[in-house]
Amino acid sequence: MNVADEVKSLAEETKENGQEIEELVTPVRDQTESAVRNMRETNERVDSGSETVAENIQNTNSWIQGINAATSDQAESTEEALPIVDEITNVSEETTAEAESVAAAAEEQTAALTEVTETTEEQSRQADELSDMVGQFDTSESGTTTDLDRDPSARSGDRTTGAVGDDD
Repeated sequence: MNVADEVKSLAEETKENGQEIEELVTPVRDQTESAVRNMRETNERVDSGSETVAENIQNTNSWIQGINAATSDQAESTEEALPIVDEITNVSEETTAEAESVAAAAEEQTAALTEVTETTEEQSRQADELSDMVGQFDTSESGTTTDLDRDPSARSGDRTTGAVGDDD
């Protein structure tokens, strides 16, 4: 064999080996390209997810600030309302005390009126008894019966008949 044949044989072997290497490298290259694509997509998703997370954090912070502001406003309103509630409580207590005082005064007046009524009734009864007693006496000089004895209406205080004891 000569050198030319050997070079030709080596060239063919090299070609075959190159094809085998290409067959081995092609799947690796395809897989590498796929991995690179997946990495880019993952990076894009991470970037998008990071933006979404950042937006959610901003929204949450805004909500928290809104809640804090509302809580602060409510606390201020409560502080403003406390003196009003205290005043209402004081007025209610004063009104209750005054109502109790009025009720006690009304009860005292009722008791006093009852006592006056009882006293008046007792005096009326005593006046009737006194009139009956006076009617039992014979006040005429001759000892004759008086108008009071004959006319029971004269005993009840009717002085229009000219009975004894009339100041006319």
